[in-house]
Amino acid sequence: MSGKTPTVGQRRRAARVAAVQALYQMELGGGDPEDVVAEFVAYRLRDEAKQAAIDLDLFADLVRGVSGGRGETDRLIGAALDKDRSIGRLEVLMRAILRAGAYELMARADIDAALAGNYCRCGTYVRIRQAVHTAASHYDAAKGARG
Repeated sequence: MSGKTPTVGQRRRAARVAAVQALYQMELGGGDPEDVVAEFVAYRLRDEAKQAAIDLDLFADLVRGVSGGRGETDRLIGAALDKDRSIGRLEVLMRAILRAGAYELMARADIDAALAGNYCRCGTYVRIRQAVHTAASHYDAAKGARG
């Protein structure tokens, strides 16, 4: 980041990358979310410059939130996959990315609101946001029908 103070967007991006790394580590080796968050802060983000370059609250929220709500997040992602696919068949890194993104869009109103008005040329953010909300509504409707 060459001596400049990182922007909010840069700090959030760094938090997302670190969270996906932590989720990947947990998927492969197990571990408690609190222990993994503490390990990342103590060892991978040990100096002040690295800690200043990352949104530590978002990082910890993503790791804890994905871990705590994994069943619901996995059902939501599964509802968006083709019928022939299951979340278990996705590679570990893809699962970590999808879980973090789905959790963030479902649980963090600040992120969802920021993406709502993000009209990039390709429209990717808007389509991802719509897909998560559509999958969530299908999941909620199916859950309601089961009682």
